Amino acid sequence: MDTPSAERNTESKQNAAKPLYLRYLVSFPTIVCLVISLSSIAVCFLMTFKTHQMESRLRALEIKMSDICQESSVDVSVSQELRESIETLLQERLNEAMPKLRVARDVTQDCNCPPGTSMSINLL
Repeated sequence: MDTPSAERNTESKQNAAKPLYLRYLVSFPTIVCLVISLSSIAVCFLMTFKTHQMESRLRALEIKMSDICQESSVDVSVSQELRESIETLLQERLNEAMPKLRVARDVTQDCNCPPGTSMSINLL
């Protein structure tokens, strides 16, 4: 029975004989992991809080915009003259923007002459 207590005494003497910095060096990775874990939890809480704030602001903006859209849809009335002038102006702009279609000329197949006047030159 003497041997287990003697071994414990030698182990405690060895632990006491180890320098203090070696004990801290062994626990350093554990401390680093703990700090990283706590900081990641803090970042998660911060992001959740910021997301909640953003969602509430977005909800408030959507409510405000829906109120503005409902008010503006009731007040819109355009006179018939103005509507017609807008439609004609729009039609003119569309006609300018549309590609021009060219109609193919109706030419007989037996003519292989180049385009231009068909004058025969008599030199003699």
